[in-house]
Amino acid sequence: MDLLFVPLALLVGGGILSVSLASVVESAQRRNDLTLEVVKRYFFELDRDTAQVAHILEQGTAEEEDASRRNMIRKTGNWFDFVVTLYHWGFLNKQLIAELGLDQVMCRFVERLEAYNRRTGSKQMIEFLDSLGNLTRMCEQMSKVEHGTGPEVADG
Repeated sequence: MDLLFVPLALLVGGGILSVSLASVVESAQRRNDLTLEVVKRYFFELDRDTAQVAHILEQGTAEEEDASRRNMIRKTGNWFDFVVTLYHWGFLNKQLIAELGLDQVMCRFVERLEAYNRRTGSKQMIEFLDSLGNLTRMCEQMSKVEHGTGPEVADG
């Protein structure tokens, strides 16, 4: 009886290990696939909008602010905040996002919006920036890492 138990235990244990390993590999592949979709959407669909938003935030004045411009800024900020939410939940490959520079693009948006708000005093855009909690927290953490005052973010 003991002679049959050992091979059976090894067979069952090996099967469980291989299923677990396959699950981990599949999860990593899904994370990479979703990351590439996010990056593709940014670079092929939103890049032009983001460039217009950057121009508005860098050059815009309170007198020029209108609903159309605010909505364009909100669209970009909300998308970035959504991406960061996926990032924090572990659905995206953080290392790939960093290597492609999308994290820097998102944080540069926050910096521009902060500067715009200081320059114009736009109540609506100040409130909007406050609503981007995930995005602003990620950028604060990245700033601490860059300045050597916080823990580095590992790929999840």
